[in-house]
Amino acid sequence: MKRGQGWKFEVHAAEQDSGSCPALDFLESLSPYERVKLDSLIRRFAETGEVNNKEQIARVEDNLYEFKPYGLRMLWYYSSVRHRIVLTNGFKKTGGKKGRIKKGDLDTARFLRNKYERKV
Repeated sequence: MKRGQGWKFEVHAAEQDSGSCPALDFLESLSPYERVKLDSLIRRFAETGEVNNKEQIARVEDNLYEFKPYGLRMLWYYSSVRHRIVLTNGFKKTGGKKGRIKKGDLDTARFLRNKYERKV
C-alpha cells in the first residue's frame, strides 16, 4: 500500500525466500467481512498513525506489534526505512481472551523482519 498524500506510513509486506508473502496469503484467506475489518484498521493506522480503539493494536515485543480486530491478528513492525511499516504474517486468534501468540508465528515474524531489514 503506497503512502497516500498526508499519510503517516507506507505499508509493505515481507516475503519468504520462496517469494510467497505470509501476510498477503493470510489476507486472501479471510472472508470478505474479515478482510475489510483488518484492511480498514491497517489503512487507518497508515493514514493517521493512530487507531480509534487502542485495544486493536498491541506491542508484542521490541519493535514487533499486532493489529488485532475481532479475533484476527496481523504481526508487523516499524521498518528502518522512514515512514514504513512492514506486515509479516497473520493468524486467527485461538485460546480465549488471553490467547497467546504461538511460538511458530512469532518465529516467522522475527525471521521475516530480519530478512526484510537486511535487504533495505
